Amino acid sequence: MSTTQSQRKLTASIVLALAALGVVMIGLLWFDPNPSSGIEPVTEVTEADSGGISQGSATTEDTVADDEQAPPGIAASCEFVDANVRIEGAQGGQYKDLDIPARTTFDAATASWTAVSDYPIRLSGGSDVCWHGGIVRGMYPDTDSWDRMHDTAAFTATLPQFVGTGIRVHNYGDAVNIVDHAENFTFRELHLTYIRDDCIENDRLHGGVVEDSLFDGCYTALSARPNPSDSESDGRGDVWVIRRSLIRLQPMPTVYKGEAPGHGRFFKWDNNGRGPTLELHDNVFRADQPPNDGDLGLPDGHLGSCSGNVMVWLGGGEFPGTLPDCFTITTDLAVWEQAVAEWTTDFERYD
Repeated sequence: MSTTQSQRKLTASIVLALAALGVVMIGLLWFDPNPSSGIEPVTEVTEADSGGISQGSATTEDTVADDEQAPPGIAASCEFVDANVRIEGAQGGQYKDLDIPARTTFDAATASWTAVSDYPIRLSGGSDVCWHGGIVRGMYPDTDSWDRMHDTAAFTATLPQFVGTGIRVHNYGDAVNIVDHAENFTFRELHLTYIRDDCIENDRLHGGVVEDSLFDGCYTALSARPNPSDSESDGRGDVWVIRRSLIRLQPMPTVYKGEAPGHGRFFKWDNNGRGPTLELHDNVFRADQPPNDGDLGLPDGHLGSCSGNVMVWLGGGEFPGTLPDCFTITTDLAVWEQAVAEWTTDFERYD
């Protein structure tokens, strides 16, 4: 082969190589590694970040033990498929985010907060925010007064149209505190135990839904009674729906009034008629003794639709209150135990 022919072949090879490189460069420029989907990039908060207050970048993947994890599957529990913020592992401090963008989804299925704060989770911001999972454990001594417990709340939400699912709370004053601007809330598959004030405090009188939940030990179950200084909250026209849930009052070692151990009512409603209307369907309630004040009936003038409810009364004597025809009263403990067993099977919770 002549020198001229070799040079021509070399030139052709270089041209072809440059052309191929050009195609690759064009492809790289055209390809978007983060196509727009309307979902923010995932932010992770792990044990290393939890000493701070809000979101951070993941540096570890520490998680709680498998037998203490809340059930995975945020897509099945919330309306939104992807999690914007993922929180993992044992948290060393309060999680506080007061400027959450609308439609943010939190996946805290493997996160836990143990004795980190009187208010370990505080959320505020835009509408349609969803939170899934999380274990919140208090370590308050049994001797702590009702006044002391009254100043604690495991989960505080200040967001309209908020959805919270699969949250586990033990040994706090309030388990869930629904405050300003949290109208049209939804909580489902909650597991609450040894709650020494209100299992759910809704003292701003919002409408919302609680469903498929187990409240296995409340001082007061559901509160819709504003502070006496609050003259603005008004739930008239709003509806609070409770359905397919199990709610037990538990005598507590310290009380607001009366003798200890004792507890309050299932429903603590506004005395001035401002509370939301109740709709009660397919729930099981349990009480083992009369309340320290009032009775165990429903708030007067606040019942809307109602069907299929059971009251398990184990206190002896007549039931301390009046219930409508949509309730069946039984003294059979097995009714409660069977309902709890079925709930535990359906939702696979941990102890």
